[in-house]
Amino acid sequence: MGSDKIKIMVTGASGLLGRAVVQAAEQRGHEVIGTAYSRATDKLAKLDLSDSTAVAAFMNQHRPQAIIHCAAEKRPDVAENNQAAVEQLNAQAPGHLAQLAQQLNAFFVYISTDYVFDGTKPPYGVDDQPNPLNFYGRTKLAGEQAVQAANKQATILRVPVLYGDAKDPKESAVNVLVDLVRNPSDAK
Repeated sequence: MGSDKIKIMVTGASGLLGRAVVQAAEQRGHEVIGTAYSRATDKLAKLDLSDSTAVAAFMNQHRPQAIIHCAAEKRPDVAENNQAAVEQLNAQAPGHLAQLAQQLNAFFVYISTDYVFDGTKPPYGVDDQPNPLNFYGRTKLAGEQAVQAANKQATILRVPVLYGDAKDPKESAVNVLVDLVRNPSDAK
């Protein structure tokens, strides 16, 4: 990609990581198409990643040269309580996006998590055997597998706990912990 300016689609652009990715890409002069669903704005296109027809139409209309897939249900407790929707978003949508990226000859990046590991033998390397302990981790691993099956050129990044400029403290586990330390009576 070098110094050439490209068109980048960022899913989950309303979230902590997605906002940072959009900002970094825009600062480098790239054309960015940010998508969101529940927090779509006038700057972020509303896109339901569970609607494969709408996703294909959107990507064919915009024809991004790179897709960075940040959208996910990242809260393990929510994942456990809404398994069908989380399976769709975290496990199925990534494979569909990766397939569409390949059809468009677009570079695809899937953001996964260190929750695909059980935490018993860190630090983990690329070839270490995943062993997720919860439903969230299993769906993200399934997403990785779907991406690999759909697009051999895709890149998968396993990121640990995110922190940064959060619009809502709940966006980052680090912020949640800080709030609990400051206000222990808020713990449930």
